[in-house]
Amino acid sequence: MAEPPTVMVSPASTTSDEMDPMAIDVDAPYEPPTELLSPTSKQKYRAGPLQHRCGLGFLKSAGFQRKFFRLRDHGLLGYEAQDAHAASLEILFNVFTVVEPTAPGAFVLRHVDVHQTSAWLKVEDPVAFRAGNAVDADAWVADITAKLELLKHRDEASKHRKQSLIPTHNAEDLLFSATTDPPFYRSFANKYLMLGEIGEGSFSVVRKGVDRVTAEVCAIKCSKPTPSLLEEVAILKLLSHPNIIGLHGVYKTNDMFYIVMDLMADGDLCDRLIEVQRFPEDEVKRIIAQVARGIEHMHGLNVVHRDIKPENILLHKDSVKIADFGLAKRMADPTALFQKGCGTPEYAAPELLYGRPYGTQSDLFSLGVVTYVLLFGAFPFTVASAAALQRLQRFSESGDVRDMGCLHPANPQWQFVSPEAQDALLRLLAIDPAERLTATEFLAHPWLAATPLPTVDIRRLDCVQVGFLELLCRGIDVLKHNKDGKDKWPHASILRFDVATQMLSWTPASVVNPKKRFPAKSHPRRLFLLDVQEVVRGASRPAFAKLAGDEAKATLCLSIVTAARSLDLELPTATQRDVLVDGLRRLLQR
Repeated sequence: MAEPPTVMVSPASTTSDEMDPMAIDVDAPYEPPTELLSPTSKQKYRAGPLQHRCGLGFLKSAGFQRKFFRLRDHGLLGYEAQDAHAASLEILFNVFTVVEPTAPGAFVLRHVDVHQTSAWLKVEDPVAFRAGNAVDADAWVADITAKLELLKHRDEASKHRKQSLIPTHNAEDLLFSATTDPPFYRSFANKYLMLGEIGEGSFSVVRKGVDRVTAEVCAIKCSKPTPSLLEEVAILKLLSHPNIIGLHGVYKTNDMFYIVMDLMADGDLCDRLIEVQRFPEDEVKRIIAQVARGIEHMHGLNVVHRDIKPENILLHKDSVKIADFGLAKRMADPTALFQKGCGTPEYAAPELLYGRPYGTQSDLFSLGVVTYVLLFGAFPFTVASAAALQRLQRFSESGDVRDMGCLHPANPQWQFVSPEAQDALLRLLAIDPAERLTATEFLAHPWLAATPLPTVDIRRLDCVQVGFLELLCRGIDVLKHNKDGKDKWPHASILRFDVATQMLSWTPASVVNPKKRFPAKSHPRRLFLLDVQEVVRGASRPAFAKLAGDEAKATLCLSIVTAARSLDLELPTATQRDVLVDGLRRLLQR
């Protein structure tokens, strides 16, 4: 999904330390606030335009900017336009946050965490706001105050829960995981670093996240539990294939479900189709062959997708995956049929439009429509047929209203594709399901038989590289061993990487033990990446002397070696150690 345009803010002429929310006059048409329905809580929340101004690092004040804000339980989301899909500003509440009216029609938020897409620009609180009038401002203040009170109530309630000195996890937190993790990482909050919002549906929000163990960037669907969601999860747990979106884990916290899935960075096939209008035949074969492989796998497990279309086919470079199993059903046996029609009419098989029983072959007709659209940039029926489909209120209302005369051999469009492509299309788009190719037969068809498929999971490699930098720049929890190995215990530390300075840094022992302090000049806690000579796995350095003979511990250790020193670290798991070693080596090779 494309990022919203970067918002540049210019300094105002005033030099006052305290921002005056009424100091700058910005003329903008008044738009009343509205109430929207939250896709997660299904409750109404306040939304509307506001002018805002943040403190900007060394700048004492800045000009007002106008955005469309949505108030959520965790904070305010600012959008460049009312219909924008991705927030460009996020103002996060905490238990110390306060909201104060400052003048008629204005208010200010203090002690908040501010994040925006202009990553280079450091944004600080307080944040000043101006509404269209005093009534609107009072309504915003009242609603924000209610959110803050709810947040403080939850925090206070958590303090009175019985606490153990031994770290534990909520057994109900993890419902399913594709990997086996230590108990600490069975908690969603411990396992994943949540990043920005990348999509929003009717009843869910999709956010980007990073697995703290594997460093892989994932897509996290946040939703209230519904029967259809639980059925979709059950089907995804059953399916495991390179061309079907992968399910990493399912977590439940505070009546919310978090569905962790593969992230496909290049969006869906529909967006790509809009850009290019039509694809070269060789590229169509590469895409469709992968979709057919995914369909073959799900049909082998008696699963029918029932909504194959470009919007549900995701891309990441050469990798293609089928997604959105919200309408998918599993049959009792391969011969079972469904009666109730569903899906998208333009891609639906004729038997659905006629209200007849249907099975796995309906997916192959849909795949035929997708193939035709990619090759020719149009549907395999007339514009009038498309308009008639749009007027349908339900399936089986009046049969198949599509005029598919374009499939006649006399159609001049056929000259643009090979005879093998023509034959494959005609057999996929057969009216009679019994005459249609199955997924296995389609893959063996001469048009696809020799199509090369990706052999390396480049998607996962890309996601791990991006996720590793996200984690390292924010800080990775490590244990630091003393260089001579004399300390009885290593001390907890946080290892960070600054991209701008290309410098690694770590927190000192005094952060954990205030009595233990070292002069910064004689014990510098940073090193330049250019000074690193090698990154070594294992416990071979003197700092790990106390671990001699402990092979299990050795799998957790690594050393970052320079000419002058060695930074000797221990990670919670062997996987995290390997991720850190491989990631640092990649940085050294750049």
